[in-house]
Amino acid sequence: MSSPQSPRGSARQRVLEASLELFSQHGVAGTSLQMIADRIGVTKAAIYFQFRTKEEILAALLESPLTDLLQVLEDAEEETNSVRRAEIVLSGLIDTVLAHRRGTSVLMRDPGAVLALKQSQTFVRLRGRLEELLLGPRATIEERVRFVVVMGGLTQVGVSPLLAELDDSVLRPLLQDVCCQILESHPRG
Repeated sequence: MSSPQSPRGSARQRVLEASLELFSQHGVAGTSLQMIADRIGVTKAAIYFQFRTKEEILAALLESPLTDLLQVLEDAEEETNSVRRAEIVLSGLIDTVLAHRRGTSVLMRDPGAVLALKQSQTFVRLRGRLEELLLGPRATIEERVRFVVVMGGLTQVGVSPLLAELDDSVLRPLLQDVCCQILESHPRG
């Protein structure tokens, strides 16, 4: 009879959680695999059993939000009404950011993670599809600026002390409203 072992997914999740915590404190470049091992009380070899490099850990941390965003884009692309399509994208984008609130914010602010994203073909394709769905092929300079402001603002949701106490159920409609206001094609006033 074999001895009970924790499921591999559990060990993998512990590595990911410790990595995210350390990345938020020290950045990706300032975090070593040994630091991750020390944080969860295992050997570096145990980390290697799950992930060979920090880049693999980064890819795993980014996998879930990117998969969620891919589903949002696929749903939106099935919609023929352009206004409804944009609503689906924006709502799904906000849901994805909130579902991965801390991780998205930490990783989008870290130069190492941003570089890894820029090198990810999946992310490059997703970003292009996202821009196409929200901006279209003939976006004005103003529309592009509005898009960048919204995207940058959403990456701050998980780290801003001004929003830390807000529950997702309170934050979601506020984000939806503010993002819609910013993305309007005509300035207010």
